[in-house]
Amino acid sequence: MNRRTFTQTLAAVAGLPILSRLSAETPESQAPTQAPPFPLSVMLWTVFTGLPFEDRLAKVAEAGYTNVELVGDEYRNWSAADFANANAARKRLGIHFDATAGMEHAGHAHGLADPTHRDAFLAELPQALTPMETLSIPAMIVLSGNVVPGLTRDAQHQSCIDSLKRAAEIIDGKQIDGQPVRLLLECIDPKRIPTTFCNRPPRASKSSAP
Repeated sequence: MNRRTFTQTLAAVAGLPILSRLSAETPESQAPTQAPPFPLSVMLWTVFTGLPFEDRLAKVAEAGYTNVELVGDEYRNWSAADFANANAARKRLGIHFDATAGMEHAGHAHGLADPTHRDAFLAELPQALTPMETLSIPAMIVLSGNVVPGLTRDAQHQSCIDSLKRAAEIIDGKQIDGQPVRLLLECIDPKRIPTTFCNRPPRASKSSAP
């Protein structure tokens, strides 16, 4: 499987017929043969969901990709043997787990825009670092959550800032696989989740911790 075939598979999974059609119409001779000039990360939960974890990694590596993003539900209930097998597979295949949405539970997470979620978020963060260290994942994706009814936009901005500042104190000085631990505030496309607070880069940038 090459990148062209893999892209068609991703398009089919995501329900993007336009991308699939364009890929199909591109002559084989025009298919990319070199690595892109910027890092790409495959969200593993979106592809080959019927296969075991290690086999899914193998499919990603076969397509020529080396970076994979995980979510917490993929490894939340793993045994020590499961972690060992995943690590052995990623090393064998040359895969790097570059980020995880490890604090999501079945698609739900503590929203930073809601100040009532802050204590629970901060309490869970240290626990979330343990599997990150085991799997050599240096970055945690966090979410603003939904717009909070009755709370002004400015107050929700400030809640994101305050939560990230407190979280920065927890991860300060910590490294994983030789890299500083990072928190990444993700913007969610409003077409995907219309109720999310950080739904475009300008709003997220105003909520970033220094």
